[in-house]
Amino acid sequence: MSYSTPRKARAGQGPDPFARLDEGKLWPVYVFLSEDPGLADEFIARLRAALIDPGLASFDLEMLAADELDIEDARQKLCQLPVGAHRLVVIRDLTRPGADGPVYSELKKNGTVELCKALGALAAGSSKKGKSDDEKSVHAVVTALPKKELAPIFKETGLTKYVVELAPPEADELTGMVKRWAAERKLTLDADAARLLIDIAGESTGTLRSEIEKFATVSPDGRVTAALVRELAGCSREFQLKEYVDRVLERDPARAIPILRGLEEWGEDTPKIIGWLVNGFLGLVAAKSRGWRASAAGRWASIEEINRCLQQLYKVNRAKMTGKGEEFARLELFTLCVACRAERPACGLPRDNEEHELCMLSRRRRRRVAVS
Repeated sequence: MSYSTPRKARAGQGPDPFARLDEGKLWPVYVFLSEDPGLADEFIARLRAALIDPGLASFDLEMLAADELDIEDARQKLCQLPVGAHRLVVIRDLTRPGADGPVYSELKKNGTVELCKALGALAAGSSKKGKSDDEKSVHAVVTALPKKELAPIFKETGLTKYVVELAPPEADELTGMVKRWAAERKLTLDADAARLLIDIAGESTGTLRSEIEKFATVSPDGRVTAALVRELAGCSREFQLKEYVDRVLERDPARAIPILRGLEEWGEDTPKIIGWLVNGFLGLVAAKSRGWRASAAGRWASIEEINRCLQQLYKVNRAKMTGKGEEFARLELFTLCVACRAERPACGLPRDNEEHELCMLSRRRRRRVAVS
């Protein structure tokens, strides 16, 4: 089965794994690093089609999340022989978004090391086997956000040559991918409609795939027009905006910031985002004044704390109106600051030769540090 390579891939060592798959040459282990976790999905789908008999998928295909993984169970699954010719074990999100960049999954660092040792053992064992086409084989795919602390772990466990950094696709490549995903769902999507979808929904492959699934659900004749793209993809932006506001009100920056970055990719207007945030905080004020502790209202100590956030949003909006720029960077700092409950002795966020204008710490506890 032949495929075209949908994007560039930079391997730690050796040839492009996409090209090797086209040639029928497989690695025992693939470790994909990408800021966009969905970039690996295309390769996983192709690897699954090449290796797994659909009738035996319940036996020979394992789709696992690192956050829910038990190391002993993982070792067993990696050692288990296939019922058919091949077995594929996929482990997602070895690292995930955190407030200060990628963080380890629930496996933590020690569990990550143990899992990588098991993957290294699988790779070493595979390299010692013969080249018989009839021999049963086990393959593993791991996805993760890039994190510099992973490099020595990969080196120590012998995985470095199986690490692949997936680069974002070029515009024409991404358009082709969207059209192909649509064709797989028996949808007719021309190049103009595909480009419009990318313009509205952004370049996240996960978001684009979800939009294609939505079109497949609502389009009775399989035709996806530009008008349908504008209608449905626009609704998705509204949903993501609401989701971002909900995460901010819950003081959950780890989930809020990736959504905010997606809104930035979509080209969402910051005044609109600020307006939604203000309405959300005003709703919290009303809830607190009535003594409600349900939902996000219970995460806030007082109305004064909420009012302080409203004041900071005014400053973010004023910076936008006065042409200071970097409004999304200011919103990202605001999102981090909202999570602060003034429990730390000092604010660690960068400041431009002045106290951070979005700081949630009280003036009494705020450390005055000039950052050059």
